[in-house]
Amino acid sequence: NARVALQKAQRPPVLRENNRHAKPQLGRVGFAPSDTISTYLFSFAAGKFQRLTQEVNGRPMSFLHRETDSTKLLLSVPIIFAQHGRALSFLESYTGIPYPFQKFDFTAIPDFQYGGMEHVGNIDYKAATLFLDNGATRDQELARRNLLNHETAHMWFGDLVTMRWFNDVWMKEVFANFMADKMSGGDEKGDDQLLKFLTDHYPAAYAVDRTAGANAIRQPLANLQDAGSLYGNIIYHKAPIMMRQLEGLMGEAAFQAGIREYLKKYAHGNATWPDLIAILDAHTPADLAAWNQVWVNEPGRPVFSYEVQGENGKIKQLLIHQQAEDGSARIWPQRFEVALVSPTGQLVQAGEVSTDQATVAVPWAVGQPLPVYALLNYHGLGYGVFPVSNNLTNQLAALTDKGWLHDQPSGRAALYIMLYENMLNDQSGSARRELLDTYQQQLVHET
Repeated sequence: NARVALQKAQRPPVLRENNRHAKPQLGRVGFAPSDTISTYLFSFAAGKFQRLTQEVNGRPMSFLHRETDSTKLLLSVPIIFAQHGRALSFLESYTGIPYPFQKFDFTAIPDFQYGGMEHVGNIDYKAATLFLDNGATRDQELARRNLLNHETAHMWFGDLVTMRWFNDVWMKEVFANFMADKMSGGDEKGDDQLLKFLTDHYPAAYAVDRTAGANAIRQPLANLQDAGSLYGNIIYHKAPIMMRQLEGLMGEAAFQAGIREYLKKYAHGNATWPDLIAILDAHTPADLAAWNQVWVNEPGRPVFSYEVQGENGKIKQLLIHQQAEDGSARIWPQRFEVALVSPTGQLVQAGEVSTDQATVAVPWAVGQPLPVYALLNYHGLGYGVFPVSNNLTNQLAALTDKGWLHDQPSGRAALYIMLYENMLNDQSGSARRELLDTYQQQLVHET
């Protein structure tokens, strides 16, 4: 807890030639004792701001800003207040914990180095991100909404419970993004949210994780001055993928119950990632210790393959294999979708598989007509290198134009990512020029 008193300069009421160089008068402003928070979350704002105050869902909020564009104010201010209100309501419902601090205010800083910073009771934002005009794009509007959701989520994930040391700084960021995605889910059309998740995270995570110099999500940090070295594509992009897989492994209800227990146990205190895993482990029969070791404590990704055994034109057995890209025996337990496709490009059957061993059978595929190929991870949420059949490449234009992939942009995005990863791993049999030709051909269908 802290008690703060600030001195402030008071401008003379009338400026005259003979007093324009006069020293400003000083006043003293006292504040109530703070909540129990980490010192890096403390902030105060001082300057020539305009104050706007609204009551949203019974909660008073104050907004300090210096914006002078009346159009931006008219278009942006109601949205900013309303979105904060929606985010708070969602998080109170999801966590089962009422907003845990004395007040909820925010300030738009004209020249702020970050999009936002989750200071308790006074979130700071970059003003240019908040104030949009009539020319704002859909992406700019979504970015603002996600930012407001993200910083509000930090009130529970990072502020109410703070990491014990900065080697777990990624925890608060991945949780804030994870909750922001959940809040945005109901506002997206079709699978736009999934498409954005795929394109935002998978290529960037793969760009590092496919290399010999890849780092784990959780890394040791001996000295705080080196904290900047922890940030990168793995924390920002592989960690969100990992969180989705963790929720999928446990189930939404069990995952939420574990998160609620974690927040209540460590409220107004510090916790580590192992503390969270220990709590979640009690809410699932899965071996979270083994899962955590390969997903969080180690770098790398799996490479998948499959084999189909047939009898009388039907599938007798469909097996899916995985091995680590570095050749080790590690297994990444995860779930993803598999589609069976006929010689004419028709979708025969599709379903989910859970891969928690080096080889798993797919029970729902037994008895289905023999496919010309199986498309692993066709919704894109699996992580690793997945095989792509040349038959699929040949059918791609037809599937995209009028086939079953026509209304699944996230599925097509997953395919384009898989094609690229296969080309780099030289598993698809396509030369780089052939892959480029495929991309150019598909641009006609994507624009």
